[in-house]
Amino acid sequence: WEYVAALQSKTPTALFVTLSAALQLQSDELADVHSRLVTDFDILGIRRILSVDRCWNLYTAQVDRLQQVEMQLEKQVRAETARLEEQRQESTIALVDAALAVTANDSEHAMSIAQRLASIPPATLKSELLALLTALSPASESVAHATHDHEHEHEGYEAPPPRPAA
Repeated sequence: WEYVAALQSKTPTALFVTLSAALQLQSDELADVHSRLVTDFDILGIRRILSVDRCWNLYTAQVDRLQQVEMQLEKQVRAETARLEEQRQESTIALVDAALAVTANDSEHAMSIAQRLASIPPATLKSELLALLTALSPASESVAHATHDHEHEHEGYEAPPPRPAA
């Protein structure tokens, strides 16, 4: 199929391995049926070599395989979503900790915070920093309230007070 090469070139390897199972026909008989339908739509020829029951069983097996692939993909998407959310939360906490350390001129914790920030992908840090800055608008609460409602202990630091409305 012509779209397989395009999909392979634009898809991460691990994902393509999962998807390739869905792109392959599970039997030579089904591949022959597919080829005949694509090339000349010879239904009578197909019916001469393949009973309706056999064709039904072949397509049922293929659909069952597609459902297995769908479940694998759903599992991968859920795991990746959870990982990204955990990473987002950690970056928010690390950014708030960094701001508090800078404000308090706390060199004792600065290096550990810098190491935490260095382990987070730049795009995630940028996104969360923009979200934190947006939360500072006059209509928002303080950064600590807007980001994680004091779920994280800040090693003795207190969140800055809310900014006065303009």
